[in-house]
Amino acid sequence: MFKQVAKYDVFISYETSTGKDYGENLKNALNNMELNVFLANEEIAA
Repeated sequence: MFKQVAKYDVFISYETSTGKDYGENLKNALNNMELNVFLANEEIAA
């Protein structure tokens, strides 16, 4: 059987005009807890 390995522990999506600072601060806090975070606006190419 296949063992699936997740690249990220947490997915963060936010409203781009008002939530950018919150999303970035949340990502930093979770990274400090050694979690791998996917921040949608940074990781998704437009």
